[in-house]
Amino acid sequence: MSVCATLARLFPLSILAVGIAIGVSAAESPFAIFKKVVSLPETEREAAMTQFKLSSERKRNIVLSKVREYSALPETERNRKLDVLDFRWHLLPLMKAPKAERGDRLASVPERFRNYIERRLDGWDKLDSGVRLELLRNESFLRYLSSFGRGRHSRVAMTNHIGQMPPRLKEGIEGKITAWREKPKTDRRRMTRQFHRFFDLPSKEQERALRQLSRRERERMESSLAQFKVMTPAQRELVVRSFDKLANMSQAER
Repeated sequence: MSVCATLARLFPLSILAVGIAIGVSAAESPFAIFKKVVSLPETEREAAMTQFKLSSERKRNIVLSKVREYSALPETERNRKLDVLDFRWHLLPLMKAPKAERGDRLASVPERFRNYIERRLDGWDKLDSGVRLELLRNESFLRYLSSFGRGRHSRVAMTNHIGQMPPRLKEGIEGKITAWREKPKTDRRRMTRQFHRFFDLPSKEQERALRQLSRRERERMESSLAQFKVMTPAQRELVVRSFDKLANMSQAER
């Protein structure tokens, strides 16, 4: 399978020019293989790199630099980032496929992701077709924006990242950012909330709590968590203070 775009998504927009060919099954994504390579001792990574059938030394050096970059991250953070990318790699083709044609591919999804994906697809199928198309069209761009987090530091990081891009790529992403900022704020919030609802993988702490809920309660809680994620720090603080205040009230006061 050609993963020029797939492995590039591992490192949002920084190596879009790289073309990589690798044979993988539907059950093992390029990100799962990359995760295995990164977890190896440094002395064994060179040999393991042969799993990526790279067509030039330049491409090999780019991927190797990313192996080094990710291996330097704390293990929990690294695994979290790669698991999210792995999860989305399995999820996206199923979202694009007609419901009646998902069976075989869904059966090949790793068991650790399958329940999450089934729940996302259940909610996905209930969306209006226009909303689904809009989300799919903007998924890669929203993923790029979300990779930097929120706040002033995230804006600085994104600006620095864009500044290092080749001119043509830089022009393209700057055009998309301009178009995004011209959208009404309500539309941007709605799309961002839906993006996190469908494409984020719950943290272990969230999933442990969600497992204790009924299906309806879990869906409502997942939606609430997605909304909380896209709030500004000030909005989050207001919500937390409101819950604290509510908790200290009597039933009649509530």
